[in-house]
Amino acid sequence: MITSVIPITGPEDDVCGAVCASIDITERKSVEIDLALSEGRFRTAMNALFEGVMVVDSEGRIQTCNPCGAKLLQLEVSDIVGTSLYAHPWDVTDWDGNPVFVNEFPVIRSLRKGEVVKDAVLSVPLRSGDRRWLSLNSSPLTVADGGEIVAAVVSFSDITESIEADNRIRSQMQHIESMNRLLKDNQVQLQQANARLKALAKTDGLTGLMNHRAFQNRLAREVERCNAEGHRLSLLMIDVDDFKRYNDTFGHPAGDEVLSRVSRVLESCAGPTDCVARYGGEEFALVLLGADETRASEVAERILEAMNEAKWPKANVTLSIGISTTSPRQVEGKALIEEADNALYAAKSKGKNCFVHSAGLNGIRVDRRRKAA
Repeated sequence: MITSVIPITGPEDDVCGAVCASIDITERKSVEIDLALSEGRFRTAMNALFEGVMVVDSEGRIQTCNPCGAKLLQLEVSDIVGTSLYAHPWDVTDWDGNPVFVNEFPVIRSLRKGEVVKDAVLSVPLRSGDRRWLSLNSSPLTVADGGEIVAAVVSFSDITESIEADNRIRSQMQHIESMNRLLKDNQVQLQQANARLKALAKTDGLTGLMNHRAFQNRLAREVERCNAEGHRLSLLMIDVDDFKRYNDTFGHPAGDEVLSRVSRVLESCAGPTDCVARYGGEEFALVLLGADETRASEVAERILEAMNEAKWPKANVTLSIGISTTSPRQVEGKALIEEADNALYAAKSKGKNCFVHSAGLNGIRVDRRRKAA
């Protein structure tokens, strides 16, 4: 209660009475007390928060900043409250390192446009020279629901450790991806190298044809298939005539050139499913799939003609050819080779530069000791 007393005086200025007026201020005091308590609770709550909070008025002045907010920015509360956002050299950047100007700050967007901004991520400089990543949320404050915007509140928290952890994880993932790509490339190169080694293991280094071991494996498979399916197969064993004399006369490089050119002739006369191999030394083998005696003889004749038509730089080169063909009975690759080899030496005994089929020998075996290569 507030009471006012006005004295009443007489003609001689003596007090003869008084007028009293009283005003009940209980409600006002209650409001003031509630306001003080409310402000106290507000400040207590602000000070107790583990994230920064600022209230910025419509002019961009910072009206309130809690201690946590000041600490996050490495400033004092007194350095912040009462100052304008526009007066600080914030040097703020976004996630990609692009500069963010004051008018683009979340709190200013809330003031100017009434936006509610959630989880904005910005990098701010500190007095120490470091930078700190902050996650910010801001909302406008109005005098009434949907009324005039008089201020905006922004809350922010330090997410630097989380960002740096994410960056480390991202860097590690990129490193792992890079290593995976490298391992994949190495694996591809290893597979290619293995494939080349596998091919080399099956290939004659001079001629590029199938080598002896690969030929034996291929012949065994093809003979087994012929026995199972009843198909015919012919084998040509081919030898370069007088090769030792050629080598001794013109040298080994010239001899190697002959072997390479002979291999090309044989490949040109073979079919796409046939198999040409260097059997060893100056001897070659040709497997004709599905070929009977007639076709095998035709191929042998074609080979001899191709050799005679070829241009040889040092001296003419001829071949002797022995042929064997599977029969309806079960056969083995070894027996097929022996028959073709015997026919080859028969061709040598006939004067060379010719072919002989084992079927025409009638079981006669040639004495190889008496035949010159």
